Amino acid sequence: MTPRTLHWFRHDLRLADNPALTKAASEGLVTPIFILDDEAAGDDRLGGATRVWLHHALKSLNVSVENNLIVMSGDAETCLHRIIEQTGATILTFTTSYAPWQVEQDAQITKRLLEQGVTVIQESGSVYGSLNRFKKQMGRPTESLRRSIGVDASILPSPASRLRRLTLPLLSLCNPARLARWPLIA
Repeated sequence: MTPRTLHWFRHDLRLADNPALTKAASEGLVTPIFILDDEAAGDDRLGGATRVWLHHALKSLNVSVENNLIVMSGDAETCLHRIIEQTGATILTFTTSYAPWQVEQDAQITKRLLEQGVTVIQESGSVYGSLNRFKKQMGRPTESLRRSIGVDASILPSPASRLRRLTLPLLSLCNPARLARWPLIA
């Protein structure tokens, strides 16, 4: 049976050049999700202009994933547990975030999901992070961003070729908010 993978979009609302999404696509069926967790963000919660941008970015992403994006708001851990329970997902992928509140949240979510037998895969969202890891695997330490960018791109796998394996199931779970009704902006 093909494993079901959740890909949790956060700051990286893109399909191309998204190592975590590429990893999700390589694992099997992918369910794309976005969770707005204002409470955990505390003082870092999104302001008005950012909410307008987010609204339009999520609409665009939803179109790109054939209207299969599940959008939720609330406590991220609770939302993830509900979605995992309802989809039977065994893998969660997401891009590493570095805000202190997110680092703490990620550690807590990862610990609890691992205890439940869910594989959690965090990937760097930056090209530099990916190339840095690539060069170390090739036995040469990274000396600078400029040298990392100098890696011959023809030997790296094409993101487009890997994304062809992305299969988005038609799911209507957890009564997620539809973007047209989502109260990001008035």
